[in-house]
Amino acid sequence: MATTEPRHPHDAAHPEGPHPHSEYLDQGERGQLISQAIGSFNQMKRVLEERLERRHNQGNSPIKYSPFQGQGRIIMALSPDDPMSQADLARKLEIRPQTLSTALKKLESAQLITRSTHPLDARVYLVGLTPRGQDLKDRLSTEEKYSGSMFEALDDAELTSFAACCCKLADHLRAEIEANKAVLELLSDQDR
Repeated sequence: MATTEPRHPHDAAHPEGPHPHSEYLDQGERGQLISQAIGSFNQMKRVLEERLERRHNQGNSPIKYSPFQGQGRIIMALSPDDPMSQADLARKLEIRPQTLSTALKKLESAQLITRSTHPLDARVYLVGLTPRGQDLKDRLSTEEKYSGSMFEALDDAELTSFAACCCKLADHLRAEIEANKAVLELLSDQDR
């Protein structure tokens, strides 16, 4: 019995059957599809920005933070009842400790968080929400639900696929950035 080479990388890893889109695209078709995907992504980004801006301008969103980025993301990750170490928070949010420290100083100045030393280890800082920070988190949660309503257009399978694609692209971009950093460091070392 002759074995055939899989037509798509998915086929080799998944013996249950071929990938539903196993047909290879030629370079021109793939380029067109990439252009279409980028155009759709940019269009979706503009619509979402307009939608959030309109909501903000209508006074329905009296907050300057976003639950999805920056300081708003930090607020969303914290709890008033269960402070977490600054190092654990940095890992959870996948941001550098120095970047987190800068943002925490601003949030502390705004009286949204508390920072205190761990009772058993003075080297560890614990971060928690103040009542004012919890109020902001509650409002950000409402904003998050509003933003999430756009996904009602997708069924569960489409949403799962979309989320997986976004994660895969983010991982690829992170790896690309790290690879470029390594190349730049190597070139920088050669110039010395």
